[in-house]
Amino acid sequence: MNKEPLVSVLIPSYNSAKYLDDSIDSILNQTYTNWELIISDDCSTDDSFEIAQRYASEDKRIKAFKNERNLGISGNMNKALEECSGKYIAILDADDWSYSYRLKEQVDAMENNNKIVACSGWFDICDEELKVKYTKDLPESNEELRKAMKRYMPLIHPGTMWRNEALFKTDLYPEYLNVGHDYLITIDISEHGELYNLQKPVIKYRVREKSITGEKLFDTELVTGYLQLYAHFKYDDYKLSKKEVFFITIRFLITVIFPAKFVRFLANYSTIIHRVLTK
Repeated sequence: MNKEPLVSVLIPSYNSAKYLDDSIDSILNQTYTNWELIISDDCSTDDSFEIAQRYASEDKRIKAFKNERNLGISGNMNKALEECSGKYIAILDADDWSYSYRLKEQVDAMENNNKIVACSGWFDICDEELKVKYTKDLPESNEELRKAMKRYMPLIHPGTMWRNEALFKTDLYPEYLNVGHDYLITIDISEHGELYNLQKPVIKYRVREKSITGEKLFDTELVTGYLQLYAHFKYDDYKLSKKEVFFITIRFLITVIFPAKFVRFLANYSTIIHRVLTK
């Protein structure tokens, strides 16, 4: 009998046929072997579900599900969570790729400190062929992460592992929001324990030519989503100051209005200025 804790890996999928093989293969190649893979298809119109079914037929640890209707990002995540039975739940987007050591090192970190409820790490920004452009490092300690969370999302969501017990004490993913669901669930789970980042990349984060924020300069649904997010921070009990709420919302809006290259420049520039001012 395997004494290692079971990890439920969750891949939400929607029209992901082009990249899904890469994501699944990266889990099959993990050095940690006591996992189950839940692939939840949100009514794809391409071959995504057929790809998931093929893998499920070849490995009993893999389970493929398809929603009867499109539930959206948060709805699909919540539906898939119903199928997870592991002590830990690891998230991976259908177009991203996990390093082979990811599950092992995240489990080790959380087993060694039972106060940790969310463990992520650095991530490599890649092109469509998964060629690394640069590495994004993130704070390590719970204290640093909590401070950072008032300015930006310091845990990369598709590289995060949740503690199941703590996750189900939250309201899970907010289905009334179009964006920011990963931010809010991280804030919610942080009320039940500590956050931690491995100080090495855990995933390759694929940046596609046409990303969700790059297809239109000013997408109505996205703007609506950001306004909903602003209202959520403003009126719910997140103990954030008006200034913090304002800057969180502006940061999100910038990603909609400006190209990715400019956003990266702005982020780097603001980091440099912050370091200079705090010396």
